[in-house]
Amino acid sequence: MAALTRIFFYSMVSILLLSIFSCDDDESAGFCDQRLPIEGTFTINDERRNIAEVFYVFTEPSSVFPDSEFHRFFFASLQLDCNTFETIEIDVELEAGAGLEGTYEFDTSRDRGAPYGGLITRLIEDVEESSTNFISGTLSVVELGEREFELSINAQTDEGNQFTMEVSSFF
Repeated sequence: MAALTRIFFYSMVSILLLSIFSCDDDESAGFCDQRLPIEGTFTINDERRNIAEVFYVFTEPSSVFPDSEFHRFFFASLQLDCNTFETIEIDVELEAGAGLEGTYEFDTSRDRGAPYGGLITRLIEDVEESSTNFISGTLSVVELGEREFELSINAQTDEGNQFTMEVSSFF
């Protein structure tokens, strides 16, 4: 059930963002460039990309998970070619009331306190999609205010790529 929820979430956010950032053939060449409100950047193997949208979802403890709270960060990037759409998702499960600020080690266990996530790349014209997961490295979070965070990621992907991201934003 969680997998279906995740697929639904990815699909809905992707459709929303593609409708916001899509470019028509009759639009000017600089249209996509003008539609990219930069919230931060991320880098894969020293290639810098701009972040266009950010989302944050907090899930409080419930009867299903009474001792846990869940934090989900979602980032979207549409490259200037208007064809490459990339999304990054980071999930962190913490003990209820622990607070999010701190530094966390990525691993593949999905244990409480270990963030997990990855990068999905979609080529719009070619209808092609690929994904990679973060398998090691760190996520650092500084809480600047209510729903305002500074995030720093330095991670290795399962494809052997180095991923870094710095973003400070109101979510």
